[in-house]
Amino acid sequence: MEFHPVCKFSDIALGEAKPAVVAGYSVAIFNIRGKLYAIENICPHMAAPLDDGSLEGTKVTCRLHFWEVDVTNGQCVAPNNGHYVTTFPVKVERGVIKVGIEEIKAEVSEES
Repeated sequence: MEFHPVCKFSDIALGEAKPAVVAGYSVAIFNIRGKLYAIENICPHMAAPLDDGSLEGTKVTCRLHFWEVDVTNGQCVAPNNGHYVTTFPVKVERGVIKVGIEEIKAEVSEES
């Protein structure tokens, strides 16, 4: 897994979110009581961005159709229909937020 720098920790206030593109992925980073969470920044319903949704506790509500996603685990909580968004690990090093992206390695096949 490779961690990519996104922004300074001080760039995301408590209770706020910041969008970013990390290694080609649209990501939303949330600061909840000083703990950071990163999720795919696309609502599973109609692909609206989640970073501009309303945040209450650990749930972000999409502004388009009001679907709720728990930012700690990516699960849709309303409606509770089995949909989810991808979550990404986050760490802070020397005041810089870094988001982890799993590298996908293509298998190389050799034909004789």
